[in-house]
Amino acid sequence: MVSDFVMLRRGTVLTAAHIARIKRLRLEEVLIELPGPGELQLDISPVELDARSLADDEQPTWMSQATFSQPVPLPELGAAERLLFARKQEIRTEAGLEPCIDPEREAELTKGVHATFIASAVSGEVDLDRLGELADQLSEGLQTSNGRYVGFTDVEQYGQVLAARSVLSSKIYSFSGFANGQYPMQEQLRGHLALANGFALMPASLSESGLAGVWKDKEALSQGLLRYYGWLRQQGFGDDDALEQQLSCLERHDGSGLPRGLSGDEIPQLSQNWSLAWHYSGQLLSVPSRPRVSPHQAAVGLVQQSGRAFSGAAVNGFLRRIGYYPVGSLVELSDDRLGLVVQQNRQALLKPVVRIVDSDGKVGKVLDLQQESRVFLSRQVMEY
Repeated sequence: MVSDFVMLRRGTVLTAAHIARIKRLRLEEVLIELPGPGELQLDISPVELDARSLADDEQPTWMSQATFSQPVPLPELGAAERLLFARKQEIRTEAGLEPCIDPEREAELTKGVHATFIASAVSGEVDLDRLGELADQLSEGLQTSNGRYVGFTDVEQYGQVLAARSVLSSKIYSFSGFANGQYPMQEQLRGHLALANGFALMPASLSESGLAGVWKDKEALSQGLLRYYGWLRQQGFGDDDALEQQLSCLERHDGSGLPRGLSGDEIPQLSQNWSLAWHYSGQLLSVPSRPRVSPHQAAVGLVQQSGRAFSGAAVNGFLRRIGYYPVGSLVELSDDRLGLVVQQNRQALLKPVVRIVDSDGKVGKVLDLQQESRVFLSRQVMEY
């Protein structure tokens, strides 16, 4: 135990990977209780992953194909969009908002995740130490106190989607309040990044469909993920139960997901929460076949999937935290004024508290739309 967190369950076979994990947590001493007389023997023989068994060389991964460098479509920016793009940091700072993670640090971490995924695809070898370091750094960088916002950025090439989506979904999951679960955020991020990295190892036909949530070969994708997950467990990469929760993120409420076809209450709550963050973030990034949508449109999409991909209760809980118009969003009011969302009204999610922004990008008075009968939000302005 580490506080209330079960780090190693009874019966766990200690490996070099487990010992390295103990060191990362800066523990100086571990008490091991033996069931009876005898010697403690450590099995530290490495377990190899044949990554090419996940990705047939005849069908290279999507990260090594021409589609990897394919540019993605970006929507045209209007006057309001250009205003926010030029002054979005200053506008939010003037309104008293701060990002949930420092933008420079986020950019550096995203590059690190991207480079690690590329290395996996090219060499067929997974650098779990590096993934663990990135998860630790991301966990340390995330801040979720009041007065913070999730910043959104798009990708320029399709090959950047997997890393950008992994980091963005981590921010959204943490920001929405789900991080205070049964496992430390550090452990959850280790599993999240490692399992996302699995998509870099698979043939394009599987990995691309997995990212899109449309299973072209469900059985093959399920078997690939289960094999990769089994290897992660053998390596002692994080808590087994936490990894299991991450693996179940691809399950659907109606039982049509993977890898095991769980449905309803069979899907752990933590898995549902990560699934919502993963699906939501995927809509906010452009891909070759589809430009990104606004956070408001992505939220509407979650509602439309209630009862099929997600439970209605899980969707409602997610939206009560992040809102239809997340904190930090620039919106256009029905009277043509611009506003910056600074607070959610959880009983009226379509009527948040905003700060008025003038034509020069200066932040003005506070307006609680829940108290306004004649003013409402007409649209969300795309900020990137």
